[in-house]
Amino acid sequence: FNADNAVSVGTLSAPPKTFEAWIKVPYSQTERAGVIVGNYDGTWSGPQINVEVYNGGKPRLYYLTDEGTVWWTFSTDIRSDKPVHLAITVRGDVATLYINGILAEAVSTGVRLPDTTEGFKVGGDGRYGNAQYFKGEIYSVSIFSDVRSADEVKSDMTKISDRADSLLYSETFYDAEYSESINEYRPMGQTFDSSIVNDLVDVNRTP
Repeated sequence: FNADNAVSVGTLSAPPKTFEAWIKVPYSQTERAGVIVGNYDGTWSGPQINVEVYNGGKPRLYYLTDEGTVWWTFSTDIRSDKPVHLAITVRGDVATLYINGILAEAVSTGVRLPDTTEGFKVGGDGRYGNAQYFKGEIYSVSIFSDVRSADEVKSDMTKISDRADSLLYSETFYDAEYSESINEYRPMGQTFDSSIVNDLVDVNRTP
């Protein structure tokens, strides 16, 4: 993904509560890696959400709500030379981060996830010029209307069921190491090759 080709998700049928993605952020990316999926457009026109990777490879939630702007940066550094599965669930004001199907952190953000369904994009957001495009690789993104359980997150790592009632969006993008173009899509229900799964020992955790 780059500044010119963020992928439009369109309007979701319900507000999201779980975001999942297979991504790769290189060790060399010390500064902000950008937006995985989000609908922030900088206009302050209504509730907005960004799921992104901030400085030092740390996942971050960014909310624009009626209560103001809120963000929470997790302490786990997900930079790696292999793809990493990231899942963030939000129940009430508690955000939970899973890395490769294993619980990494659960934190209170102090603010509930805003109800918003429009304008989501993968690989960037709605700001002019897409300055915070994702500076790594995005292999897949899935969005759910429910709070996925630990077992469901682990199962989602290898296969997303298109029959899941809570599934709002799921797309797998070819990357250069798997195909010629990231603009083609794999079908729903694609089973991932376990060889791309990164061992947790290769993920840096900030003390």
